[in-house]
This record gives sequence, C-alpha cells and structure tokens, in this order.
Amino acid sequence: MPGSDATVDVHASRVAWGLTIMKSAPNRENAVKFLQLLFTPGGVGQTTLQKLGPAPISPPVVSPDDYAQLPAELQTLTSSGDPLGA
Repeated sequence: MPGSDATVDVHASRVAWGLTIMKSAPNRENAVKFLQLLFTPGGVGQTTLQKLGPAPISPPVVSPDDYAQLPAELQTLTSSGDPLGA
C-alpha cells in the first residue's frame, strides 16, 4: 500500500523444522550436498535465509539419536542437543 512500510516484523516463537534423507534415496549424494549448501555458515543457503527468512538456527540442532545417524559431512555443520531448546 502506498505510504506503508516495505516490511513488517512479526514477533513470534522459534519454529523447529525437520529434514530427512531417506535411506533409499536414489540420489543420496546430492541430498547431502544440498544440506551442506543450506547449513554452511556464510554460504548461499544461510545468506538467503537471513535475507528472505525465516532466520536460520545456526548451526542446525539435531537430536542426539539422529546426530549419530548423520553422514559425517553433515555432523561438522550441526550440533547435537534438544532441537526445541527445552
């Protein structure tokens, strides 16, 4: 609307998102590469989310059980803990 602010901040609580790479994924290597792109600090994924939202939780937090199952390439980009911060 003319005369209105270009953006509006809406204060809310944090949201936890889930991502999965299926064991039988036909293109597992590219799925890992996509998550690396998304999780790398200062990379394209993090920068895009900072600009367009939602602001990322960085590093991504993975439950201890799931962390043990992550590909090694993703363990270095994540932390283990309670994803909801409880």
